[in-house]
Amino acid sequence: MDSKVTGGRILYYEDGKVVFEEDSIGKELYIIESGNIEICRRINGKNITIHILKKGDIFGESAMFEDTTRKVTAISIGRTLLISMSIEELIYRVQSNLDFAIELMQSLVHRLHNTDIVVKNLISKIYSFSDGIIQEIFPEKRAIKLGEILIEMGYITPSQLDRCLQKQKEIHIFDYKHKFLGEIIIEMGMITENELKKALSEQKMRIRNIQE
Repeated sequence: MDSKVTGGRILYYEDGKVVFEEDSIGKELYIIESGNIEICRRINGKNITIHILKKGDIFGESAMFEDTTRKVTAISIGRTLLISMSIEELIYRVQSNLDFAIELMQSLVHRLHNTDIVVKNLISKIYSFSDGIIQEIFPEKRAIKLGEILIEMGYITPSQLDRCLQKQKEIHIFDYKHKFLGEIIIEMGMITENELKKALSEQKMRIRNIQE
């Protein structure tokens, strides 16, 4: 149910109702008047909770400002009251209410900061779990990792390897693609193709030694 208000519409949602879905089209942002909103994102086919938003929080602005589809799904938690605004209604509120404009900016800056922290923690947890499983099944993998061989051969530093591994994780999480570590290190200009070939040859030799 919704009703028109000056500078926006009031929307009511019961528990578990979807406000909008990822990849849907929408040109409104929302302000939470009461209740809570769960913000989810599909990662590897599963909905992962990114945020739990509360009274006063703003969401849905990306589609409005960037002229793109929704990047997340928003679901109500408990009975939730929202104010929905179009770009015209938002401009009206900002121009007519300085306190609202300040609160809007503070809320957006705060959420962007929290999003960065949440995403980094999520990436870390996913890969810590998967790495643990790999180590249990294939304990010998520690001896044949390409990155460690590149460090041993003096081609890259540990900090450079960390940067490339982080990049590999982000590509996997956000683009749903797997990119080989060697490709990433070359693209970042840290080694040449010839140096990569030498490191891969060393890796193959170590694998053969383990298997014999």
